[in-house]
Amino acid sequence: MQGRVFATRRLIAQITSPLGMLIAGPLADQVFGPAMMPGGALAPIFGALVGVGPGAGMALILVIVGLLGATAGVVGYVVREIRNVETIMPDHDGDVVALPA
Repeated sequence: MQGRVFATRRLIAQITSPLGMLIAGPLADQVFGPAMMPGGALAPIFGALVGVGPGAGMALILVIVGLLGATAGVVGYVVREIRNVETIMPDHDGDVVALPA
């Protein structure tokens, strides 16, 4: 039973990598790339941070994803229920329940 749980958990964690690649490629090529070219919509706003021209759209995506990850970490620390989950959740008593196959 534990193997099934770990396998499912790993599947959920690993599915995000190909999904991220499927989303990031078109997003970089069709949205952020053109917007970060000279005269693009985002170039005046973020040009000083990541530059302007080829590759600047992908650089902006990396900055945004990094900020989102840092925000998730800060939120996990600020929200008391998440920070104290080890003390809030009761310990498991070790009783094993057999499930039908």
